[in-house]
Amino acid sequence: MDGAQTPEELEGRLIAQRLVLQWLLKRAVTDSETLADLLQYADATQPILDHQEDPGAVPTLAFATEAAATAELRLILAPVEGGIAGEDG
Repeated sequence: MDGAQTPEELEGRLIAQRLVLQWLLKRAVTDSETLADLLQYADATQPILDHQEDPGAVPTLAFATEAAATAELRLILAPVEGGIAGEDG
């Protein structure tokens, strides 16, 4: 790769990384307690970066990045949560 990538190539790489992360997490997170710890960690690592009194009230690039990161976390963790919920139910 020469460093210059199309948006489609970048998206493909991110999808592949997401799939690997999901696969690893589904095997590492084997109980509800571990899942709760992971979800708590994920929530704690997503601070709002726009330094506003009411975060998100005025859309900024920082808020857009935060929203994208949160959406990506949901996509990564959804199959893990579904796997644990299926085992508990």
